[in-house]
Amino acid sequence: MDKTEESLMESRKKLKKYISNLELKIEVIQEVIKDTETLVKELKNAFIRVDEEIKKFKG
Repeated sequence: MDKTEESLMESRKKLKKYISNLELKIEVIQEVIKDTETLVKELKNAFIRVDEEIKKFKG
């Protein structure tokens, strides 16, 4: 194997590792997005309940 082939093989290994790391980061980001969506829904529901209680109090 000559220097060019070795260099290409090493570059390929680095690229595969980089892609793998990016895939893991994407998975983490997707989980964070799901968690954030859930929290936003819960917060929205909490505000709805507070608004309903305020209406009862005023009403």
